[in-house]
Amino acid sequence: MMSIAGDSIHERAPETASPLDRILDRSKLSGSLLLRGLLPYYVLLLLRDGPRYGNQILGAIARETRGRWKPSPGGLYPLLRRLRAAGYIAEEAGEPRGGRLARRYRLTAAGARALEALRDQLKPMLEETIHLLQVHLEQLKRWEEARRGEGGDQGR
Repeated sequence: MMSIAGDSIHERAPETASPLDRILDRSKLSGSLLLRGLLPYYVLLLLRDGPRYGNQILGAIARETRGRWKPSPGGLYPLLRRLRAAGYIAEEAGEPRGGRLARRYRLTAAGARALEALRDQLKPMLEETIHLLQVHLEQLKRWEEARRGEGGDQGR
């Protein structure tokens, strides 16, 4: 399961939890459909640049998203097994680490084709999601401006 950086209701005292935190357990949102759908694409995209160990994939995603998205090993390694079974990645024996042989993963030709297909599928969905988020952000800004014009936090 993936985790998204940020406060969860479990990390904040109930009196300081936001209204959203009071009704949503953010840990339940961590495996959201959008992020689950992006992980295979992101893994293949990272492997396009060359072979990587699983922990390097996890670190690269966390770094590139400035810590806002941190897939867990429990979500990544089953995905790597599925990608390998589909023929999209190959596994190479790496250097021994901690008494075990670490595995490196590399993109195959079939994986490169799958990456292109995923990109073509995801791009319109991401564009629509971004558009909807922009619409909602503009609505929130207008709402905040209207509240300021009415005297702020009255009615709270």
